[in-house]
Amino acid sequence: MRRPEVELSDEAASYVEQHPDVIEKLAAGIAGDTSPTLRDRVRDRVRIRLRETRAYAASDEAAAADEVFLARYGLTRNTLA
Repeated sequence: MRRPEVELSDEAASYVEQHPDVIEKLAAGIAGDTSPTLRDRVRDRVRIRLRETRAYAASDEAAAADEVFLARYGLTRNTLA
């Protein structure tokens, strides 16, 4: 279940986290042709964001928010399966 405010699915975060070349490309794309130090900082921030996304997706808070989101439309997890 994905909510609009969670930009990156935990599956995508897992994939990116396991492929350092993707992180490098993301960092280079964000930082552009700037100093290597800035690219390193951006790369570290990308990794932190990936970990945060995965941790939130697995949290009780996310599960509760999912239930509230579904309840707005009269749905439950069981009706989606």
